[in-house]
Amino acid sequence: MDTVTVYLLNAKTLAGREEACLPLLTPERRRAAENRRHESARLRAIAAGLLLHDVLGVRDDADLVCNEFGKPALAAGRPWFNLSDGGDWAALAVADFPVGVDLEPLREDWPAGLRRCFLPEELAWLDEAPTGERFFTLWTRLEAALKARGTGFARRERDFSLPEDGKPWYFRNIVHAGCMLAVAAPAPFGLRLTEH
Repeated sequence: MDTVTVYLLNAKTLAGREEACLPLLTPERRRAAENRRHESARLRAIAAGLLLHDVLGVRDDADLVCNEFGKPALAAGRPWFNLSDGGDWAALAVADFPVGVDLEPLREDWPAGLRRCFLPEELAWLDEAPTGERFFTLWTRLEAALKARGTGFARRERDFSLPEDGKPWYFRNIVHAGCMLAVAAPAPFGLRLTEH
């Protein structure tokens, strides 16, 4: 079975070290981080850029290309990767096949309007036990699958159901440091987490 490795970096560990970290980011990622108003969002953006730098060797904007929907990929080709951030963490999923990752802080409340993103069978599954953990299991799976597909929410139509594995996406969820993490891939996979 193939493996997805998810590298996690606690952005809070970068507080006070931003000026030393920014030169390691690509110019575009540096600008994006500097434009974040809130310190926590800025630190997560820096953490994501550092993961790209340290794990995949991304040093310049030319090292990345984006598809028509804005999903980045390595200009040199594989491995496939995907980024997410949430809470105090940035996550980088890396695999030899398309992969998506989403990371969201767990809480018991969620925007009711997001229910419209789910299919009837997903709403029925959620309503069996309407907890924050169940909602964020669905939500992170949806985001991870759309990111693995390469479209994000730009194309909302889908041919998969979130509570189930397979046809065409397989999922793994794990709670890490108060966040729900989901990984999606087109075939069964093992999951390895490593804190960077």
